[in-house]
Amino acid sequence: IFYSRTLGRIKIIAAAAEKMMNTDSGAGIKTTSTDEIDVLANTLNGMADTVNMAHAALEKDVLDRTRELEIMARELATANKVTGLIGRRLAEVEIAGIVLDELMLATKADAGWVYLAGGDPEAKLRLNAQRGVSHTFIREAKEVKIEDGGIIGRQIKGKGYIFINVSEIDNRFRPLLDEMGFKRLCILPIVYADTMIGIINLAGKRPDCFSDKDSKPCIFAESLANEIAVAIEHTKLFQKEFKSRQFMERIIHQSPVGIAVFDKNGACVMLNSAYKKLFGLTSDEQVIGKYNLFKDNELEEKGYAQSIKKVFEGESVDMEIEYDI
Repeated sequence: IFYSRTLGRIKIIAAAAEKMMNTDSGAGIKTTSTDEIDVLANTLNGMADTVNMAHAALEKDVLDRTRELEIMARELATANKVTGLIGRRLAEVEIAGIVLDELMLATKADAGWVYLAGGDPEAKLRLNAQRGVSHTFIREAKEVKIEDGGIIGRQIKGKGYIFINVSEIDNRFRPLLDEMGFKRLCILPIVYADTMIGIINLAGKRPDCFSDKDSKPCIFAESLANEIAVAIEHTKLFQKEFKSRQFMERIIHQSPVGIAVFDKNGACVMLNSAYKKLFGLTSDEQVIGKYNLFKDNELEEKGYAQSIKKVFEGESVDMEIEYDI
């Protein structure tokens, strides 16, 4: 009687407790009475339930953090990829297409298109890249106004992304969006130095796409929009500088006066036909990269080197030189 009522039940409790120690979530102690031993058993059951709940919460937290790290790793890899590709491109269309492809992948968008400012006085945005849209949309929406926020029909303020339901759009573009089955848009303004130079549009066919509860992909998309803004402006500056350089080179090469151009270290980097004819040169390679003003013994011996140095310090110097070609 003592064994069945006391020792046997204690052995059962001990075995169940051992299973609990081995993280057996199904382990538990069944009780039929309310004496002290059953109170102990119920206490152990409560402890086991608390441990199981804490363990489940910990597993969920680890899983959530693992997913967050995976997303961050993908975003970092995407950002590095986009930055690297942008660095090797000089065409706005190529840059817009690269960023659009990566944004659609990151946000799981069904379609996307990019408008960029053309630089004309009418402040029009032109369609530069598109994915997953109809030919009719490309034709009808190839040009939009900045003040209309592209196709949404209202002004965009600030740099952040905005969500909009297609049903809220009240202009000629809504039937085109409805026809393609789009339900929701994510609008990303491309802003450089507080000036909007373009708009990225991402479209989804599901009513729950671009959710306010899960805005992390769009926050990442916003950072890429900032990247494309810097890249496009740098491209424009490069193209402007390149055109200015081409214009300068045309003037130099077409001039009937002999002209040579030297860099800040005194090395010859350019000369025109009249200069080659004056000095009896047959090709540029005889001088470019080989001749240096600061290392010319003839100029040094006749006292012209000091005047030439003044030119490199920003002064304008006019002088006549007797020079043995």
